[in-house]
Amino acid sequence: MSDIISLISLIVAIFSAAYTWEKSQPSIHIVDYKNNFDREHNRISFTITNTSTVPIFVEDIKLMKDNKIINELDFDIDKYDLMKHDQAAEAKKQRFKNESISVLGVEIPPVPSFSKPFIPSLDKTSQLRQTLLVPYESISFDTFVDELPDKITVCTDKRLHYFSKQKSVFIKNK
Repeated sequence: MSDIISLISLIVAIFSAAYTWEKSQPSIHIVDYKNNFDREHNRISFTITNTSTVPIFVEDIKLMKDNKIINELDFDIDKYDLMKHDQAAEAKKQRFKNESISVLGVEIPPVPSFSKPFIPSLDKTSQLRQTLLVPYESISFDTFVDELPDKITVCTDKRLHYFSKQKSVFIKNK
């Protein structure tokens, strides 16, 4: 009888140790990949989630196409939006110049009020840089690229799968 109880205790202890070891392994997921054509450039976004109980330091993120690294663009959304606004304001000013008013034979152009609007930057592009992910935390990346990647590789400071410190996800672009 005591042999059966000790055998059951041994099996439960082994199962408990294996379960604890499995749950303490670092793990990340790369999800919510989206791409679209925005502001005359390819824009991609994705989310990295730490699904483990240990903090993970993301050391590098590589965007790849045909096993070649794709660099992100040095693109400032605010400058682009202001430039487009200035172009639209200039076109409007030219139209007003052409539509001057004639009063008693005197040409009077309208006096438009052109001011640069406050354009809040709600969607700043984030540089692919080093980031600490605490357990169960997610971080979203959003950037502009010349070509759409077919693979995203995330390099970390911990082994994610046996001897590999990186995780790759293949992407099917529309």
